[in-house]
Amino acid sequence: MEEIESILSKISAEIIYTRDEPPCQGNMRGIPKGLDGRLYMLTMLKYRSGLYSHQSKSIEASLNRKHVAINTSTASGKSLCFILPVLDELVKNHSARSLFIFPIKALSNDQIKKLKEWSTLLKLGDVVQKYDGDVKGEERLKAIKNGRLLVSTPDVLNASLLRLNKEEYYEEFFANLRYVVLDECHVYSGAFGTHMAMVVRRLRQVCKNHNNSPQFILSSATIGCPKKHVQALTGIDDIEIISEKDNGSPMAGKKYYLISPPEENKLNTFILKLTRNLILSGKKFLLFCNTRKEVENLIINFKQAYPDIRDRIMPYRAGYEVEDRTAIEDALAKGKLAGLFCTSALEMGIDISHLDVCVMLGLPGNKISMVQRAGRVGRKEPGAVIICAGDSPYDDYYFSHPKELFERPMEELIINLENKQILIDHFACARAEALNFEVPDFDEDIFDRGFIQIANHVNLYDYPDDILYDQSPHFKVQIRCVDDPTYIIIHGQHSDDPPIGQITYSQILREAYKGAIYLHLGKRYRVTKISYTDHKIYVDSRCPMAQTRPKTEVFVRPRATSRVIKSKIWPGLKVWKTSLSITEKLTGYTETMNKKNNEVSYPQPMIRYFVTSGTVISLSGLDSITHGSVMGLAGALENAYPIVYHCSKDDIGSYAWSKENNEAHIYLFDSTAGGLGITNKVVSLFENLLQVASHNVSQCPNCLANPETADYGCYKCVISNSWFNYAGNTRKETIKLINELSIITSTHMPAEEEVREDFNSKNHLFDRHGDKCFGGTMLVSGSLVYTGKHQEGIVLNSAAFNNGIIEDRLYSIRIGDQEAKYLGSRLTLIQGKVERWCMNCGEELIDFEETSCPVCGVRLR
Repeated sequence: MEEIESILSKISAEIIYTRDEPPCQGNMRGIPKGLDGRLYMLTMLKYRSGLYSHQSKSIEASLNRKHVAINTSTASGKSLCFILPVLDELVKNHSARSLFIFPIKALSNDQIKKLKEWSTLLKLGDVVQKYDGDVKGEERLKAIKNGRLLVSTPDVLNASLLRLNKEEYYEEFFANLRYVVLDECHVYSGAFGTHMAMVVRRLRQVCKNHNNSPQFILSSATIGCPKKHVQALTGIDDIEIISEKDNGSPMAGKKYYLISPPEENKLNTFILKLTRNLILSGKKFLLFCNTRKEVENLIINFKQAYPDIRDRIMPYRAGYEVEDRTAIEDALAKGKLAGLFCTSALEMGIDISHLDVCVMLGLPGNKISMVQRAGRVGRKEPGAVIICAGDSPYDDYYFSHPKELFERPMEELIINLENKQILIDHFACARAEALNFEVPDFDEDIFDRGFIQIANHVNLYDYPDDILYDQSPHFKVQIRCVDDPTYIIIHGQHSDDPPIGQITYSQILREAYKGAIYLHLGKRYRVTKISYTDHKIYVDSRCPMAQTRPKTEVFVRPRATSRVIKSKIWPGLKVWKTSLSITEKLTGYTETMNKKNNEVSYPQPMIRYFVTSGTVISLSGLDSITHGSVMGLAGALENAYPIVYHCSKDDIGSYAWSKENNEAHIYLFDSTAGGLGITNKVVSLFENLLQVASHNVSQCPNCLANPETADYGCYKCVISNSWFNYAGNTRKETIKLINELSIITSTHMPAEEEVREDFNSKNHLFDRHGDKCFGGTMLVSGSLVYTGKHQEGIVLNSAAFNNGIIEDRLYSIRIGDQEAKYLGSRLTLIQGKVERWCMNCGEELIDFEETSCPVCGVRLR
């Protein structure tokens, strides 16, 4: 490691902490005797020393007809754990089929090569077939007809394989499916993980419909509570876990360096110098960034700073076209590139051999990602992992407590089977896949309580979700996100011009809004038009050397509901979890060129509305409540939460308001539509959260080093990491409020209560109005509608309308750059959300399942 330390010394890096991960010898065991004779002999010839202990144990469990999950470190040889049992079954049972699911196509391409090598040696014929997004039409039919070992992705399993299960060849495939292999299961977390859990349950139900029950083999990198995760993912309780303690694979070892740039260097300038020195020293490396924009800015700045070696590095992130990603992967594998600026998209994927160095620009949001990135090096030769401190309180905390970073446990992955939007989406798909659409007969041992409740009550509740009335619901379910449609980026002015990439709507509001300078593969593009109907964004490469920054706002309000509310109460302080409505608004952008700012405002804002879970922190009657202290506390709590709960910084957001009468509300919420239950933990963790926030604000290194700005605070203490934030945060006032809250929580035991709105006292309203229903439907802001005049528009807002004859809602609709008014009865919803409103008291955005108004108690339906 002397050469690495020499490079760090050359660029004057301050080494804050080092940690050695020593090499370890392999632990070998014999090849399981239960394998077919031919397969046993081939394995013995390929692995003369035997198998690693975890491989042997896993294969034996599979041969004994157990569901198995392998949870060992990166590059421990997990693929053999599922290849051998599957091939054994194919050799012994000539009608047997198997299904391999890889989360990304790059992974499946690597595994297909291995599978074809084995099947050729066993003389099984052309049994390995690829069935993913790159395989079309007749080729798909050939794959399902001939493939005994089918390799696919979650997206295609959801949208195609399960949808076609009643057709010829597909029916035969599911009836004879013996093994299902799910690789890289640690990526199935959050929205993607929750979707995948429902896809797996649908797969099990489809197999049961065809009188079959396949065996599962799952593999993942090291995670927290692996058994709990795979049980939630599959709905199967009896799964044997092969854990890290069983791992018999050898490792060459690696050394971690936690570093920071010298004070005179800006972070990006320092990273560019580090990159240059790694290239000139002949090192092969990956440099991980935490955002897509960081990747693009680094490649642009590097090529400008060092034109002589500009071709030795490329960017790599999600959103590129397949051809571009493949070309970059090949160039790195063949040695044409020394390294890549990349995002988490390369935490897994192609097997890149002989990497020397892994660099991280800032800590990733969780330890699992950190270990995955570091696992790219130190496989056959000792490797170096360089982590450079980023500009966040998360980094500050762990660079001040580095031992905690390495000693803290792996995070538990999140699968939230109570996300109603996801349940409705997959109910629509499962019903279409059933043998009887009207009476789908879902197995309660496969699906969970929430799903079964929707199945039983879908007609009763009259859900407004248009997916329930779609003949092909599968194509509307985007399993890698929730309620966040994907747009194609077109370079040109016409829909048939060449696409250059993809982006989701939530990312559009951050990166590719109208007028934005969008960065892609190290090039600048101006966004000229957004087509909401076609889901396309048009960009032009003729644009200035400028940067744009969105001007954004967020508005949060608790949703009217009669559900149980759990809360903790102190004098002047109440914390409770609830359901929240989030409206994000993009009002324009700031364009910066030659250090001059040009403010651009939209005639009407771009809007995104979603419902999520979150926590409300209510303050009243406290001496330290000011606008600045409340805004600062919201930012401080948001910044501290990933340290306390170990979630990703991007998983949460915050919002706050205050009044002059010493009253204020702070909201911490999940940034995923429907919610994942992440910020619900604020209630139980509040005292610890407040303590960490207090430390971050009072000991903020940036503010302590800059006394002239210390009273106002910075992004490392009281200004949140969210892309939306508000002026007025004051560190000095925030410290006073935190101290007051700390005294209250340390000197008083909290009262805990569960409250459900009781309508018994309002029963007279039912008697007075008889059977009359007061529930109206309303389109939420941001919905795409058809106006009936060959025009489409975006809902900006709406209000109750009653002229004595018509009782409706009057909507403000943005059509192009104009605003027009329409009654709701004249509009057709194309894309968006429908909620209820009470025509008796006027309460809006009521959960559609509510039978009674949570405010006045009248019947809604």
